Amino acid sequence: MIGWDVSKDASAIGFDDAFQYEDFAKPWTARRIAVTENFERETDLKAYEARMKKQDRHPY
Repeated sequence: MIGWDVSKDASAIGFDDAFQYEDFAKPWTARRIAVTENFERETDLKAYEARMKKQDRHPY
């Protein structure tokens, strides 16, 4: 699989997400995809805390 450009293959079948990577490289204020600071933070923290308490979690 060395040298395989998945993005070109994905684009050929109409699944082109290159615009997302272009957006990620821009400052938040210049992105086409809106970014909301701390969006769902409290919900996310609950999931984070649950993972940290999990005794059999897989180390990354």
